[in-house]
Amino acid sequence: MERINYNYSLKNIPIQSKNSYTKSMINKTESLVKRMRWKAFFHDNPTPDTNQQRNNFGFPSEKSPPQNKDLIPFENDMYNLIKYTQFKRPQTNQFQQTLKRDIRELSCSEKIFVPADKTTNIYKLSSVQYQKLLTDNITATYKKSSDSTKNSIDLEAKNIAGKLKIADRVESFARREAFITLKDHKDNFANNPKCRLINPAKSEIGLISKQHLEKIVASVQQ
Repeated sequence: MERINYNYSLKNIPIQSKNSYTKSMINKTESLVKRMRWKAFFHDNPTPDTNQQRNNFGFPSEKSPPQNKDLIPFENDMYNLIKYTQFKRPQTNQFQQTLKRDIRELSCSEKIFVPADKTTNIYKLSSVQYQKLLTDNITATYKKSSDSTKNSIDLEAKNIAGKLKIADRVESFARREAFITLKDHKDNFANNPKCRLINPAKSEIGLISKQHLEKIVASVQQ
C-alpha cells in the first residue's frame, strides 16, 4: 500500500478536450430544450385544478415533451451555436500540465487508487489487496443472498409505486458495486487498515420514505 498526496485539491478541473466539451454542451442543451418544451406544454394546457395535481415525489417523467412550433427557431439557433463553435488552442500553464500528467498516470496504471476517508491522501493498492479489503468489509456487514430476495424487493417496490401512481417513473433495484475508502486517521492503520464501506445500491422507494419522514419530523417539531 503506497500513499500518494498530490498537494492540491482533487476538485480542480483540468482543461477538457474538444470532444468532451462538445458532448457536455449537447447534453446540457438537450436538457434545457426538454425543460422549456414541458414548460410551454403546461402553459398551453393548464391543469384544471392545481390542488389535484399528483405528487411525483421528485421522480422525473420518462416521457418526451411534444415539440412546440414557437420554440423551433430558438432550438435551431441553440444547436447551431454548438455546430459552429470554434475552439482555439488552450493556454496551458504548469499546473494544468501537472493535472494532465497525473490523470495520464491514473489512467495507465494497473493499480487501484483508493481515496482516504477524511484526508486528501490517495493510496495505491494492487487488485488483490483491494478485493481482500472490500470482501472483508462486505462480509462483516452483509450476508450472501439470492436473486429471489432482490425480486421480492422489486415486487414490493412495484406495488408501492403502483399505489402512488408513479410506476412509470420509478426504476427497479439497480445493481451497483460497493466500494471502500480508507480510514488512515485510525491508530495502527499501516498494520491493520480500517475501511468505510459505501453501498450505492439502494431502492428508489427510499426517497419516498425520506420525504414522508421529513414531514413527520417537521410536524412533531412544530
